[in-house]
Amino acid sequence: MSPRARQRIRTIALLWLAWTAAGLFYITQDSVPRLYRGEAVPWKYAFVGWMTAMYICAAFTPALLWLGKTVRIVSGGLRPPVEEVARVLGLSADAVAAVGIGFDGDGGYAGFERASPLARSGGKAAVIRAWALPRPALLVGDGATDLEAKPEVDAFAAYMGVTFRLAIAAAADYVLRAESLAPVLSLAASDDDRERLRGSRWADLLARGDAALAAGPSTG
Repeated sequence: MSPRARQRIRTIALLWLAWTAAGLFYITQDSVPRLYRGEAVPWKYAFVGWMTAMYICAAFTPALLWLGKTVRIVSGGLRPPVEEVARVLGLSADAVAAVGIGFDGDGGYAGFERASPLARSGGKAAVIRAWALPRPALLVGDGATDLEAKPEVDAFAAYMGVTFRLAIAAAADYVLRAESLAPVLSLAASDDDRERLRGSRWADLLARGDAALAAGPSTG
């Protein structure tokens, strides 16, 4: 095997590991509060759903960047794993908003960033407002803190592919019921963008997104 082929395999393996770690992170973030409340967690469905979403996200984010879109990540999760996901996507640390953590002299956990706006209700709205994003802006999320930020964007797409939350879906501009996040590319692409995508390596992803939107009601 040539050195170039080995390097390609190594890169693919690292990307796979990074996105698997991201999927496990979001599975934990979604499941722990439910376990705390004594609710049953459909582990198989949650695992398949979140892992599918993560791998699709890894595919469509480069397409958005190729189109010249501004892509940001805002999360109430801890910054190190979120920042690593962003790095794999090709995003800089400046494109990430998450909760920082501190370490003591021995490298042990020393607490989280209590002053972070993302550690309180309404924090995502404050962060997005401060970003002053190019318009129109699309926000994709699955929880109450995402819905709180809806007034700061032009459209809010509720991702309900893993866990369906009626209150979130009812207030969203778009409801994504499929496990795949490919419809995000379809929603974000303008007519001109679509022409470019159809002649690119992301043509199939665009077609999959369009098909998912057409398969059922997508507007809230």
